[in-house]
Amino acid sequence: LGEYTGELICQKEADRRGRVYDKNDSSYLFNLNKDWCVDAGSKGNTLKFANHSTGPNCATRVVMSNGDHRVAVLAGRDLPPGTELYYDYGYDRDVAPWWAQDALRRGGASAKVKADKKAGARGSKAAEEMQAVEELE
Repeated sequence: LGEYTGELICQKEADRRGRVYDKNDSSYLFNLNKDWCVDAGSKGNTLKFANHSTGPNCATRVVMSNGDHRVAVLAGRDLPPGTELYYDYGYDRDVAPWWAQDALRRGGASAKVKADKKAGARGSKAAEEMQAVEELE
């Protein structure tokens, strides 16, 4: 689908900005690793609007490109134009925001969503691309 873009900042700055963003219930921080984060708040592209779901239709992968960490957003199956994008933000139960707590308590996606996701991803070009990226890691 594309690259999640934004300003590269250190974790200390991400923590500072995160406290401000949490007060506004709006954050576009994406952790690359323990040292660095991408803040898509003011410099990001439209992929920052993909929402959290425990039954996602796309996934993210941090990959190396010419020595730089980049965030790839990949479709889990072929998606028609205009489809709302979801990926699992990977929240730990103890730090998840209020709006993600309910799904974490339920233990993730329903069996139907998981089955639909598995069926939709089988044999698709998007699934093959996701597999290729996973093999690079």
